[in-house]
Amino acid sequence: MKLEDFFDESPFTLMADEASAKHWAGRPAVLKSIDKIIRRLLRRDESSFDIVWADLGAGKSHTLYYLASRLSDDTNKRICVIVEMPEQIKNFRDLYQRIVQKLPFDQLANYVLRSGTVDVENLDRAARAIVHGTPEDRELAIQWLIAERPDLRRLKQSTGITSRIESDATATDVLSSLISCLSANDIRFCLMIDEFQRIGKLAESSRSKVTSSLRSTLSKNPRNFSVIVSIFSKIEKTAMSFIPDELLTLMGMSRPVMLPEMNETEAIDFVRERMKAFRPLNYDGEEFAPIGEMAVRRAIETIAQSSHHSLIPRTILQAISLLYDEVPDNLSPLTSEEVDDALMTLQAAS
Repeated sequence: MKLEDFFDESPFTLMADEASAKHWAGRPAVLKSIDKIIRRLLRRDESSFDIVWADLGAGKSHTLYYLASRLSDDTNKRICVIVEMPEQIKNFRDLYQRIVQKLPFDQLANYVLRSGTVDVENLDRAARAIVHGTPEDRELAIQWLIAERPDLRRLKQSTGITSRIESDATATDVLSSLISCLSANDIRFCLMIDEFQRIGKLAESSRSKVTSSLRSTLSKNPRNFSVIVSIFSKIEKTAMSFIPDELLTLMGMSRPVMLPEMNETEAIDFVRERMKAFRPLNYDGEEFAPIGEMAVRRAIETIAQSSHHSLIPRTILQAISLLYDEVPDNLSPLTSEEVDDALMTLQAAS
């Protein structure tokens, strides 16, 4: 067996993505909270607002991707979009652009035309241009939809659209109308906003524009619209301070999902399940191979005893990847000395 045969792809990636989001490892209590959100969204059509918060590297982004993976299926009854709150944002229109750019334009346009309940006339015209227009018509309509600045004269001549999306009010109306059209087709739109705490760095005028537009969009769409935000914070009180009361009230009795630091047993389970998720089909080897159980346990103990690191996914994966890089080509077990030498890199990085 060769080293590359132990995994279909690396289980040590630190960045959340769609591929790794299919898997959840460890932390069964957190998974139980996530399952509650999923069951609620699958069983009821009420709109909702939920919060995920944790320290840096604890898995907030992965949780959003995991939610999106679980909520999406081949029935196309849910459309999930994950966006990251920009570092600097002037208004809601800036966020609107990020959201709409990730939507499936052709699929969306067909839903708009089927709904028969379009509140924004220009949206109906854009949908017709995307579905039935020439390639130029389609391109102009998409430019309009994502709030770019197509030539207004050409836009009117080709699609009949009479004005661009240049204000928060128009962006809010168009997004709300899109969600309404999806709901008319019995489709839930799940908007997930990562790094929502960045909103706290904005000027009050900009912050108010964003949160008010989100609140307005939720108010206009009491069915089939869900907003889930992730917040980086060390304590819950601080995390909640980034959410204005007008949005907090939409949570009702729901509790925010918190991703805590693991204990050593939970961390071992996390590594075991993470490795298992990336194994080849029919793999029947040792569960911690090629690193070995001794090396994994030594890494977890080192992190637990460190005053600089926490037992969170990012740190654990960093440590295990350091050990993996030290596995010799002949796959012989790492010695205690080799394990300690590898983990010195982790300690030096603190």
